[in-house]
Order: sequence, then C-alpha cells, then structure tokens
Amino acid sequence: SSDTTLIIWLQRLVEDELWGEEWINPAIAGNNYAPLMVPLLSFKYTEDHDFANNQLSMDSYHQRLGTMQFKHERISHLHHFYVLNIVTERKILPKHLDQIIEFGGGTGDNIPMFREMGFTGTHIVYDFTPMLLTQQFFLRLSNWPAYYGNNITYHTLYGRKTLLMSSDHVKRLTQALYPISSKRKKKTLFLATWSLSETSLTTREDVMSEILQYQVEIILIVFKTQHGMSPIENIPWAKELAIKLVYDYHYEVCIWKLPQSNHDYYFIAIRSDDNNDNVVVRCEKVVGCHSKTLIA
Repeated sequence: SSDTTLIIWLQRLVEDELWGEEWINPAIAGNNYAPLMVPLLSFKYTEDHDFANNQLSMDSYHQRLGTMQFKHERISHLHHFYVLNIVTERKILPKHLDQIIEFGGGTGDNIPMFREMGFTGTHIVYDFTPMLLTQQFFLRLSNWPAYYGNNITYHTLYGRKTLLMSSDHVKRLTQALYPISSKRKKKTLFLATWSLSETSLTTREDVMSEILQYQVEIILIVFKTQHGMSPIENIPWAKELAIKLVYDYHYEVCIWKLPQSNHDYYFIAIRSDDNNDNVVVRCEKVVGCHSKTLIA
C-alpha cells in the first residue's frame, strides 16, 4: 500500500548511518508548512505489523519519533533526493547546489524542503498557471517568498530566489539561466517527478533540449510506465533519452524500477565531463537498484 511504501522510505531516512538527522529534521519541519490538502502519515506500529521483515527494533523508532505525523508528500520528496544522494556516493547535497529547475511543482513543497536542508540558490518551477498560483499562495502564506513571472532575464532572476514560471514559456529557460556574468558554471539540478513523463513527446523534447543546451549537471526524473490513457510507453522513451545523454552529451545514466512498485522508475543522470567533484552514478541495492530492477 501507499502507507507501507512511505513507512519504508521513512525508515531509510531515519536509519541512514551518516545523515539520519539531516533527513529526518526536514521531514518534521514539513509539519510546520502550510496545509496543502495532503494526508499525514502516523509513525506508529502494532505488534503484528511486519515492517521491513522485522529487521529493526520498533522500540528504537518509538523512542526517537514517538507518534509524530509526517506529510506523505514531504516523505516522498525527501526520499527522491535521498536516492540521488545515495547513488552519487553522497556527493550531492542541497547546500552544494546553485540552482534547481523543477518541471511540475505539485503543491510547491520541494521549495521549503530544499531551503530547510541548506539550499540557498535559485529555485525555478515550471507548471500550469493555476498550479503556479496555488503554489505561490501557500508559499507566501508560509513566509516563503515566491514570484510569478514570464519575461524574466538572468539579471533580474537572481534577486528573486524562488520563481514560478508558466510551462508555456519553457523555451525561455536558457535565456534566463545562462550564466553570462559568471566565470564558473552553476551547479544545477533538473527535477521532474511524475511530470515530464505525463506530457507529449513534443513537450519532452522542448524541455530536454533546453536542459541539454544549458548543460545541466544533474537530472532526476521519476516516471511511470504509462500515465492514464496515454498511448506513450515511457520505458522506450527513457531508454532512448539515456542513449542520447550518454553518447551525445557525456552523461552517466542509471534507470531502475522502484522495488515497491510495478510501474514506477527512477532516471538519474550526471554529466561526466567538466565534473570537478568526480561524481558518478552507482546502482545501489539499498535504494532498490540491482540486477532485477535495473533497465539501463
């Protein structure tokens, strides 16, 4: 079930041997964020609950977290970034990023989450206009400044740390982001969780063309095999994109199926040239990537 998956994800965040508190504190902080009509997950158990095959003591969870509640959405978002962190040998953390480009922002929860984890750069969200207005309302209600804009340029962008952009203007991305006044390239994460794969192939091509033209260093996509009644099969699309990234743009790519799902996949790519931090992508069993789930 959805709750079981989220509890397993929460377990990973809590039990992480190096960054346990770094992951769980933003999860708790998420409860202070304005209500976004998402259900809360109660962290409590019964004796007969077979959690992670009973490999860990339930008492330790009660002692650390009691019966706290966590937003479904926040745990999901934290886990996606945790997965990225694990498969890149813990070399990517929010404080190391200069920019985040998010395609499909949902309720906007990623914005305060990354800020709470130490991100101080520029966060740009592309979405449908009604969603942008919803995100701006809740973000400002929670004292997180967010600006809605269309005709944005590089020089005006960086005075506004959070920018909400209509997806109709995605082709203006490179114009806004290109670091014409900077001698060094800005470390940028492109994030699309169950969003890019919902769009038409034409939209995907437009978005990825901008991302690749800007030479974004880190790409994190989560996708389903198919969305609703869409005739587009996303695994062939993902494999074709991976080949393009590897052979034409010098990325390392890893694609695998989420172990708790029959139809959800991670797609992570790291640009390998001009990579001063020597970041690599490794298939790690702890996040469900192994020979039976790996597809590329």
